[in-house]
Amino acid sequence: MSNSPPQLPRVTILSGSTGFVGRELLGRILARSSDERLVLPIRGTRDRTARERADALLERVVPDPETRRKAAERIEVVETDLGSDEGWHPEEVLARTAGASCRLIHGAASVSFDLPLELARAVNVAGTRRMLDLAEDIDARGRLEHFAYISTAFVAGERSGTAFEHELDVGQGFSNTYERTKFEAESLAQERAKALPISIYRPSIVAGHSETGETSDFKVLYWPLKVLARGLVPLIPGRADASYDIVPVDFVAESLLRLLDTRPAAGSTFHLTAARTITMDEILDISTALFGVRRPPVVSPRVFTSFVRPLLEVVLWGRPRDVVLRTGRVYYPYLIKALRFDHANAASALSGQGLSLPDTEAYVRSILSYARDTDFGRTTTR
Repeated sequence: MSNSPPQLPRVTILSGSTGFVGRELLGRILARSSDERLVLPIRGTRDRTARERADALLERVVPDPETRRKAAERIEVVETDLGSDEGWHPEEVLARTAGASCRLIHGAASVSFDLPLELARAVNVAGTRRMLDLAEDIDARGRLEHFAYISTAFVAGERSGTAFEHELDVGQGFSNTYERTKFEAESLAQERAKALPISIYRPSIVAGHSETGETSDFKVLYWPLKVLARGLVPLIPGRADASYDIVPVDFVAESLLRLLDTRPAAGSTFHLTAARTITMDEILDISTALFGVRRPPVVSPRVFTSFVRPLLEVVLWGRPRDVVLRTGRVYYPYLIKALRFDHANAASALSGQGLSLPDTEAYVRSILSYARDTDFGRTTTR
């Protein structure tokens, strides 16, 4: 039932279009085809309707006014909230797909590390369940082409060594509610893949453009770098050999779309990860030189907890204390991780497609230079 008749036009339902990866996907889907339609489920906010958010989004991803006007004609916006039963309107989404073969790309998620578990589940787990239910409904009508679920490589949780694409539940613990709920959501997708054409994509730490370092989002990776650039980090509780897998947003989006074009087997999982990891030691060398700040010492978590933290509680005041001891706490687990992601499945499936990752060190310099030159998004590049 899942093989759609080839004569049907295609509609892509893209959730999470206002997010970092979602914006990149939207721009690339619009540029790839002049006739593919899109349905964007978007949540309204206190300040803006879903339609207003979509208009602002299009201004970002399609700079030329005439091209943007034509693109807008191919987009239907449904004001809906994947995070609540009351706000979710699948019948309205479904109505926009009549007579079409449907691809669903589900990227909507909360990436907050410190969201209470039940709130994180409401968005990441229940939201995924609602999109999977929608896919089942479309499949029952014989019009489901494929469902792409955007997970994260960090479903690997609190483990070290190498995480493989075929692995999910290996008894791991989790550093935060984000990792846990993305694991739970991916588990749902894997279970539904027994009956539906579902593939799973696990990017690692997604950052700016592969060539320019440009980004529209200065969250996650950028926050600790920002406080470092401001000179607010007296020391780092971690390991100098902790490793980081950082990947460009354009590579993630293009890889996902090309893999999706192949209609991968149900349950296929792909790590969209870097060519090599980079250590904290290397990042500190690059960032302190670019930002012109003192390199903070790295101390072991045991020494930090037993001796340094109690001292800092006394001697630090105001913003430095809040940054180091309060807000920055959610990043502590990532200061000691030594985790690598095998990407053999993705590499094999993308072989010969001309996609390549930049040299890791050069790429990190590029994203940090962009952050410095824009003051982490506060100004335009010089």
